[in-house]
Amino acid sequence: MNNDFKLIILVKDYILSLEELLINIPNKDYYNKNAIRSYLDNILYLIYLINNYKDNNIKINLKYVLLSKVNMLNFYIERYYKLKYISKKQVFQNAKRIEEITKVIYGWIKSNDK
Repeated sequence: MNNDFKLIILVKDYILSLEELLINIPNKDYYNKNAIRSYLDNILYLIYLINNYKDNNIKINLKYVLLSKVNMLNFYIERYYKLKYISKKQVFQNAKRIEEITKVIYGWIKSNDK
């Protein structure tokens, strides 16, 4: 299984798993609830976009943009914890999944270096 396909599966699974977590976020925090959804959609979009580019320089640059967006997810998860929307256990579960996605992206970047 190549990295980009594995990454798509990981991100889709993560998006679906977050739906349960987002239910706990009150509607009054509408902005941040939708911001993480927007980031997740954008991450998946970037993966598909990168796969369609032929120019390696553009691909590498977009992969770093993708990596930055994935790292922003940690901010949202931390924020939800500080506002007591999610538990510490949920923070660790999400951090582990985000780390796994990050590792695959780094592997994908390194595969372009060869």
